[in-house]
Amino acid sequence: MKENNLYTRFEEPTAEYRGKPFWAWNGKMEEEKLIEQISVFKEMGFGGFFMHSRAGLETEYLGEEWFRLIEACTLEAKKQGMESWIYDEDRWPSGCAGGLATEKEEFRAHFLHMKKLNGQQWENFTGSAAAVFACVFYGDTLAGKRKIEIGDAVAEEEEVLVFSISKAPVGDVYNGNTYLDTMNPKAVECFLHITHEKYVEKVQDFSEIQGIFTDEPHRGPMFTAFSGGMEEQVPYTPGLFEEFSDKYGYDLLDMLPELFFLKKEEELSKVTYDYVELCQELFLESYAAQMSLWCQKHKLLLTGHVLHEDSLMAQTMMQGSLMRFYPYMDYPGVDVLLRDNHCFWIIKQVVSVARQTGKKKVLSELYGATGWQATLEDYKNMGDWQTLFGINLRCQHLALYTMQGEGKRDYPASIFSQLTDYKAYRPLEDYFSRLHVFMDVGEADCHVLVIHPVESIWARSHYGAYHYLEARDAWMNQVEKEFEALFWMLVQSQVDFDYGDEGLMAEYGSVKDSALYIDKCRYTKVIVSGMRTMRSSTFDLLQKFYDEGGEIIFVGDAPKYVDVIKNQAPEKMAEMCTKIPFSVEAVEKTFAGDCMIKVNGPGRRDILVQCRKEENESRYMVWNSDLASEKKKIELIFPERTVVEIWNPENGTVTLPENMYGQGKYICDFAPGEMKLYRAVHVGKNRQSFGETADFAGAKAAPVRKVRKVILEEALSYELSEPNVCVLDRVSVHIPEYVCKKEEVLRADTELREILGFPAKDGEMLQPWYQKKYRPEQSGKKQDVELVYEFEIQDMPKNIALAVEQGNSSLKILINGQCISSQAEGFWVDSCFHKIPIPNDVLKKGVNEIRIQDKIDIYHGIEAVFLLGKFAVEINKDHTPVLKKLPETIVFGNLCQQGFPFYSGKIRYLIPEMQGKICRVTLQKPKAWAMRLIGDTQVNVSWAPYQGIVKNLSSIELILTRKNIFGPLHQSKADPPLCGPESFRTTGADWSDSYVLQVQGLMERPEIVEVIYENEKRDA
Repeated sequence: MKENNLYTRFEEPTAEYRGKPFWAWNGKMEEEKLIEQISVFKEMGFGGFFMHSRAGLETEYLGEEWFRLIEACTLEAKKQGMESWIYDEDRWPSGCAGGLATEKEEFRAHFLHMKKLNGQQWENFTGSAAAVFACVFYGDTLAGKRKIEIGDAVAEEEEVLVFSISKAPVGDVYNGNTYLDTMNPKAVECFLHITHEKYVEKVQDFSEIQGIFTDEPHRGPMFTAFSGGMEEQVPYTPGLFEEFSDKYGYDLLDMLPELFFLKKEEELSKVTYDYVELCQELFLESYAAQMSLWCQKHKLLLTGHVLHEDSLMAQTMMQGSLMRFYPYMDYPGVDVLLRDNHCFWIIKQVVSVARQTGKKKVLSELYGATGWQATLEDYKNMGDWQTLFGINLRCQHLALYTMQGEGKRDYPASIFSQLTDYKAYRPLEDYFSRLHVFMDVGEADCHVLVIHPVESIWARSHYGAYHYLEARDAWMNQVEKEFEALFWMLVQSQVDFDYGDEGLMAEYGSVKDSALYIDKCRYTKVIVSGMRTMRSSTFDLLQKFYDEGGEIIFVGDAPKYVDVIKNQAPEKMAEMCTKIPFSVEAVEKTFAGDCMIKVNGPGRRDILVQCRKEENESRYMVWNSDLASEKKKIELIFPERTVVEIWNPENGTVTLPENMYGQGKYICDFAPGEMKLYRAVHVGKNRQSFGETADFAGAKAAPVRKVRKVILEEALSYELSEPNVCVLDRVSVHIPEYVCKKEEVLRADTELREILGFPAKDGEMLQPWYQKKYRPEQSGKKQDVELVYEFEIQDMPKNIALAVEQGNSSLKILINGQCISSQAEGFWVDSCFHKIPIPNDVLKKGVNEIRIQDKIDIYHGIEAVFLLGKFAVEINKDHTPVLKKLPETIVFGNLCQQGFPFYSGKIRYLIPEMQGKICRVTLQKPKAWAMRLIGDTQVNVSWAPYQGIVKNLSSIELILTRKNIFGPLHQSKADPPLCGPESFRTTGADWSDSYVLQVQGLMERPEIVEVIYENEKRDA
């Protein structure tokens, strides 16, 4: 296919379609190492990177060396045909410039705080207040109020609400300062001056930088303890009361009880709704607009994401409406943490605005906090649904510059050189890049609009409504439940739709030619569902749409409020329009004519579809959303008079389907989580399909004449790519006049720091660069320590090594009382792990002791050490590791129980007597980061159906994860939903004395079938 060189781009996507990971700058940055790492990004298939300060940064943030290195990496990226992006903060959230922008108190975040006092507490109250009210409560609702002054008496039935203004508390995560007042334009201007303007001033080749990532800015938490907030407070900025009066015509100071409490027998609060709207506008004007204008002025693209996306509640607590922020971004984005985060609607929200405002790229920061245990298949599954719904710029979280200290625990894993085989990641990056190329065409097949119900949550918010990021309020949870349910009803009916934010509809909405427009998008059907209140501007737009012949469908109950005031107008409108029950059957029947393609067969609702149309062709992504089960005999019905092609994102080939029948009907099977791509070209339009051109690459395979099943022995020989590993993560600590008993290393480190008065070491600690520059008196503190690790030897190994995380050069190592050289001979996994040979003659059978004399300081603490060599490992009853002889063979099952509890390299199961044969191999329940069949070629079988065809099969290679060495090893849950710094320092029921390991290995005998084709002459 020649037009637009599509086939070439699909086969080998260019940098614009490839991922750009967060590159964690988290140590002492060195130019030579940075340049080397850019080459690794290239090998892994990435198209660029975001240079991102993270916990552990020693090079001064925004210092001269920082900018010099930014420039060097930008020039190297250009040289290698990659994109370089900057990140606008030291850690996150964006706005405080690593605390530098909030040194001035007037720029610090503020809160409006409420105290509820009984009569006795009121009598003893001393202090100041912005306003005080004596109130009568009916349960948790407000039955009456009166404004009083400090010292006034109150009745027995009254309680007192004291409202005051406070600044956000300082914290180490902001380098001893606070977050920014993002509703204050002068504060944001200060942030831009300290950060953004300095890049323009200091980076000579600034024009080569692609753009800027802004991360998790917000206007402050409301009624929640999330992100440093409190349930008793809401965000505030100086001048808010005056702004409120000017905008709404009444005094917020007089209505503060109604901001925090619902009135008796009222479902919603107009005061709270107005407050959220005002804060939203102040945040957008101060932060989003200034950021956008600055980037436009300096010809930079603005991307990133804002806090917090996952639910209606989370949006309300931190922003109001996230959709309102997206028009200010060139590449709007989201953050999808965790492996099992199935909040598919957050992609729908951002992609809806991108479509409506004509933005072609949509970013997702993904894979964060999935842990070292996440596999290549996990990454595929997490990426598939996001790509399906419109993500086409992937920002992988995270690629570590160094694993030293907290780096290895910074919301792992590191998707970088520290992987067991980082080059094995490339097939996945090629896969997603091809998906992006394939769908980079035309327009979505979407003419249905769903009005977003988030503003109903605004009006219900009150003190006590939220617990962290969830709601205690059953009313709110019902709105959330309906919002999510409608999403699934539509997508499982293969109906595409966009969300319409009421604020954006007021700004960009119009009606013409019987269609409702939001900026550049045209809709012929509008769904109203799950809304309790509606803006009058929305109602007026719908009325005009209805009057011009537009179709409005009310799913479930109509709103009973307009502008948070009871109003029957929406219910009367519903009676004139289509009104259906809130049910799967009703939605599917009503929108049967709006599906992108017809899908029939068992499990058809699990088959999700997206479509792009251009001129005389349509392109379809079709995905089995069931990650546990295959779907057989699924019928796909494409438009009549089309030639359908299958585009394979795994290998870049294009073929014609063999089992197409009738008018565009196609029967196929889907493996669990499988994505299929189809291009349907309409015939008779003076345009050839790919299948009719000379460069058609899809030759049919020769017919199979015979197959023969091959049964493997239970025990197989094997090969390791790395030395086996023994983790030593229990230590006793000796300092003058104190001995810390044998303890897990991080627990020992915490205990020792408390004794020495050193600050805690975690992901939110003061940055080393900040300590050195602004608190030098603390930076120089050091303590001599002696660390004692023990292990046992049953069978004497030879030529083993000790891997030590060496924070300084003063290390002294004694093994069984004998001093050995601490001179390293290379690195292991990461350059922070120094590999030190252990002389054979210092070891003995029985208990062995390693004593390390070192210094710890506020940056470098106590860490695990590792033994490397040709040995097996067994854990005895007191959790002490025992070194034994390596097994000669391995069996199918958990490798952790066969002498490899901590091994994290590659292992090959050697397959005998397959020379000259072509085999189809299917792995059964494999447990590994990735899997390959090794023969004349290497075939990736890392995700379902774990199947491939290879000639001269010699081995099955498993690439294991790093989880069983870097942990967490003592978190009681083997596979928790989130892995962050706190996962490595568990307590109570979350702690396990025993090692909690990830199962790895071929759990069952693979299915191997020898395949003989008709064109082969030899006998079976």
